[in-house]
Amino acid sequence: MAIHEKSKVKRDGFGVTVKHIQNCARCGENHDHLWFSRFTQPIVCDGMVNNYWAMCPTTLEPIIMAMANEQEPST
Repeated sequence: MAIHEKSKVKRDGFGVTVKHIQNCARCGENHDHLWFSRFTQPIVCDGMVNNYWAMCPTTLEPIIMAMANEQEPST
């Protein structure tokens, strides 16, 4: 799941709060105000660096997230 910086995101040094998630990767529902913690070691998946994770409130499974402005440009 990739979130663009212009999405309703509030950031601090430990993570981000995303104000609205549509079509959650774990349950397919919409969620409001999810706190995504920052990984110590990012996960690279499908060429994207995923720096954040949150718990889906419905399934209690992890959701991983990449911030578009934190991706390294491909050369």
